[in-house]
Amino acid sequence: MTIGERLAQAKATKSLAALISESEALAGQFRLPFNRQNWRGQTGNWAGAGIGSSIDFQDHRPYVPGDDPRYINWQAYARSGHYTMKLYREEVRPQVDLVLDLSASMFVEPAKAVRALEVFYLACHSAWRNAALLNVFLTAGGEVLPTQQEALRAGDWTLPPPGAATESLMDWRRIPWSTRSMRVVVSDFLFDQDPEAQLADFARSGSSIVLLCVHTRAEAAPGWLGNVELLDCETDRRVHRYFTREDIDRYRLAYDGHFSRWTDAAARHAASFSRIDADASLTEQLLALAGPRGGVELCT
Repeated sequence: MTIGERLAQAKATKSLAALISESEALAGQFRLPFNRQNWRGQTGNWAGAGIGSSIDFQDHRPYVPGDDPRYINWQAYARSGHYTMKLYREEVRPQVDLVLDLSASMFVEPAKAVRALEVFYLACHSAWRNAALLNVFLTAGGEVLPTQQEALRAGDWTLPPPGAATESLMDWRRIPWSTRSMRVVVSDFLFDQDPEAQLADFARSGSSIVLLCVHTRAEAAPGWLGNVELLDCETDRRVHRYFTREDIDRYRLAYDGHFSRWTDAAARHAASFSRIDADASLTEQLLALAGPRGGVELCT
């Protein structure tokens, strides 16, 4: 099944082509928070942590044999008679590892499916637009799916067949993360795992972490009063239950507590954890997130 067919199956009100186009336009206003990290790596157009040949002057030091004479500070030599080197910031390409959660819960509501893909393609276009080295990993439960870079650009990529992913947990250890990369995860984070343990293992190798959590108002405050038939979207198992207001209150307390733990763990590990409402304006939410700890920054 292609991603376009999966959107249609979820009764999405927006086509894949439309949301890709809109996300590309948004990438002209917002981008991943590249300025928050000191980059190292291949030559590009972002200020790195090392010494290079950009026009951004950084420091100076005494000349040693073997240095490039083009960077001798001749004005300083005229004043002191000593050779000194002008040092400039290196310019590098950011490295982005982008993960999209394709578990069934991401498609349980049309608005959620659309919003998840809007956020995913915003991250893709942000990386492409800023000449970042982009690795994309598609996950379903504990399974990491093959990357389809060219198909991603065309919006013609496939999902795993129904039932292929039997694990409900996201195992980030299976993903071949790059060293010193920006690690971006688009998910609803509705898996029963300890965020502290996940992030402690995740926030290594000098990498930054951007967690983009898509949610809906219906999952935060469900209207389940009375007799209700529940369908587990991951297993297709049906359960009949009678819900009281006290049951709903307990659910909301557990739901809020779950995401409070993610927020607290993210703060302890210097990660960005941003919740994005599928039922509200994406542009307005991105404006609110474009702060020191948000998941995006304004393009300059």
